[in-house]
Amino acid sequence: MGRIENAAPDKKVVVIADGAAFGAYIANVTAIAKSRKDVMMFFPESFEWLILKSGIIEIKDLENILAEPERFIESSEFFSWERYFTELLTAATADDSIKRYDKSQLKPFYFEGKNKEAIIAVLPDEIRGIMEDEDSSSKSIKGLGRDRGEDCGRDREGLSRFFGDRAL
Repeated sequence: MGRIENAAPDKKVVVIADGAAFGAYIANVTAIAKSRKDVMMFFPESFEWLILKSGIIEIKDLENILAEPERFIESSEFFSWERYFTELLTAATADDSIKRYDKSQLKPFYFEGKNKEAIIAVLPDEIRGIMEDEDSSSKSIKGLGRDRGEDCGRDREGLSRFFGDRAL
């Protein structure tokens, strides 16, 4: 939390975190965000959800699954929606060595131009704008947790590898 509180006043702060795993931190981050006014937050269900929502992986009924996951997820099989989305993405890419999804090692396919752009396009417009500003200037967007070794969930590594210092 200190990285948000101590960010330079001229720097905008964006928090992108796995919504399911970040629950314990939300109250604190929200309080800090209200006091700073320059903190933006985005808590997608999981990094896998971002990938699926981007449309770079074709899955039958995906739009409906993402719109109403409760209709498709059997709670006796999956502890969380994150685990369902991980399984869905893993199964859909299992036979493709280029796209094969592995939580521990993200394939270059996901970092490639149009694919990365499609994933970033899922982010809210304001956050995308800040990221574009950062790419064209020296302003930085900081994440939290890694400097103190906090474990904010398994997706922290996927988000960090993808968004760099912009995410948990």
